[in-house]
Amino acid sequence: MVSLIFHIDITDFFQKRAVIDFNIDYFKSNYENGALSIYVAVALFFVVSMLTTLSNRPQIVHSSYKKVVACFFIAAFVYILSPDKSNDLLFFSVAPLTIMAASHVEYMQQKLNNEIVFYVLILCSLFTFFSQL
Repeated sequence: MVSLIFHIDITDFFQKRAVIDFNIDYFKSNYENGALSIYVAVALFFVVSMLTTLSNRPQIVHSSYKKVVACFFIAAFVYILSPDKSNDLLFFSVAPLTIMAASHVEYMQQKLNNEIVFYVLILCSLFTFFSQL
């Protein structure tokens, strides 16, 4: 009805604006590429850790953790499909990633393993911060 009143072709409207682009070539320097690579490695570590230890967690929290993993994959899917890629889109995956990291640290009882994870994350974040200056 709206298209008849305002003379808008809805199919043409969506075909012009609904663009999917899989290319990841927006980097200005190799440091930005390295920062994305480190982010992907850290995200992959925590996602795999969450998925492998999910069956050992209490049954009451399974649905919550599944929702967190689903939110992370939705954010990654939006980043991959977006035509205007930038690291700003990865911001939507930070909250699920921090929840997964906290649950990893909470679940692992070995003190050495937790400290290694913390130190590697701190070193990676410092590297990515100073490499972009």
